[in-house]
Order: sequence, then C-alpha cells, then structure tokens
Amino acid sequence: MTFAENIKKFRTLRGLTQEELAAKVGVSGQAVSKWETNDTLPDTAILPDLADALDVSIDLLFGHESTSADAVMSSLFGYITAGNPEKSLDQRTYDVIAAAYKASTWREHGAKPWWNWMPKDLMCRIHLNTDELNGVMFEHPEFSLCTTVPEPKDGYGLYINERSAAYLAALADPDILACIVTMMKRTPERPERCELAVLLRDAGIDATKEEEIYEKLKTIGRLFLFAEVEINGQTRRLVSVYPTNAVYFLGIYANAYAATYRGEIVTGSEGCDRTVPLM
Repeated sequence: MTFAENIKKFRTLRGLTQEELAAKVGVSGQAVSKWETNDTLPDTAILPDLADALDVSIDLLFGHESTSADAVMSSLFGYITAGNPEKSLDQRTYDVIAAAYKASTWREHGAKPWWNWMPKDLMCRIHLNTDELNGVMFEHPEFSLCTTVPEPKDGYGLYINERSAAYLAALADPDILACIVTMMKRTPERPERCELAVLLRDAGIDATKEEEIYEKLKTIGRLFLFAEVEINGQTRRLVSVYPTNAVYFLGIYANAYAATYRGEIVTGSEGCDRTVPLM
C-alpha cells in the first residue's frame, strides 16, 4: 500500500475522523484529506506525532512491516525528494533523520514528546541507544546534526586505533587546520583545486614549510586529492578537497562545537526531560 493509503487505513482502524487525526498532530482536517488523496505529504518534522497518533511505527507507516535497508532507503529518499518544496533538500533530509530519532527514543523509553517545546535559542539534543547502534541528534540555531554509529562486532574500541589517532593528531596541527579551513572556504570563483604554494600563501603559512606541510597533508589524504604537473620544466603540486569526504570534516567540527558549547543543552532520553548547564 502507498503512504497515503496507509494513513487512511490506520486512521480508520483507530476509529479516528480526519479532523480528530488533524487535532492530534496539529494540522487542519483539510491537510489530512490531502495526505490521504496523495495531493500533499506531511512535513517530515511531524512524522513522529503522526506515527504516534496512528499507534504505528514510522516504518509501518511507509508500508514496511519487516524492513530491509534497501526498502527503507528507497521509501525515505522518495519522501525526501517529494517533500515540502519550501525547505531545502538538506533540511528535508535532516527532518527525516530527526523524525526517526524522536520516534525511536519516544517509543523505546516511553518518553513524552519533549521536542514539541524545545526552545529554539538553545542547543537541544536527543540520544538514540539500541543494541546495535548509538547516536546523537543536535538541533541548534546555527547548525543541526545527526550522527549514528553502528556498533562493530568486537565493540566500539575497534574505531580507536593508530590510524584514527594519527588523523586526529594531524587535525590538531595549526598549519594543517589552517590549510583545511582555507580550502573549505574557497568559493566557486576560486576553484577547489589550487597550487599548494598558493594554498600556503592564503592560509598564512611560510612558503619554506611546503615540503613539511605536503607530507602532513598526505596523512589525511582521504580529505585531500593531490596531483603533480610540469609547467615550464618545474613540478607544481596541486591540491583539492575530496568532495564526498569533506562532510566528515564538517561533522568533526560540528561535534567539536557541540562538545564545547557554553550555553544550556536541553536534552531528552531514557524518558527524562532536563536542562543541563555546562561549565
């Protein structure tokens, strides 16, 4: 059955009118009618409330009683792309992931829907804890972030090794950090690929350190791409950001921001609602 058909099916099974369902999720009866005729889709941000009002999981709402990753991803991708055109694709994607966090935590721990009153001027977070993965979701006036980490067979310690330590050590180097930030801030008028000597100049790094910086940058080679070209008999080193991996660096930065946030964090997990002041 389609998403629209499932809304009508479960609404009928629960003995709810369109107006009654609308009241539970804070929309108009006309909006519910349009959902059921597939004229429009519910905003992703209210999916947890809709699933709860119908007493089903979000998976079941999408028609997956026994889910597979491929089936779920296909449905969610279709929902995201066909969603509210007034929101960016990034925002719609975040909304879907956030809905999954909220629905999972609420249903697993019996927590009340604390996110309905989350203050928008503070950082808010919700934890996702299952037998197979852990994650945290942040909603913040300046950025929003969802991170989910599946648990390896041999435990989370598998992620902590010499390679990851070397990567973090490289990121802690002020010169390397300056190079990364400079590259990430380059605009379309200043293409992502540039000569290493130009990068050092723009990052305010002494040109005599080029060889040292080059070797250090290769430590985080999954973030950068390197090439050498011959120009007038001279070898020039070119560097560019690896586009599909740049998001990981942004995730590190966002997590670091969240970890050092000096305001209050409104948090909800394990059925608890509390405000945690950070020192």
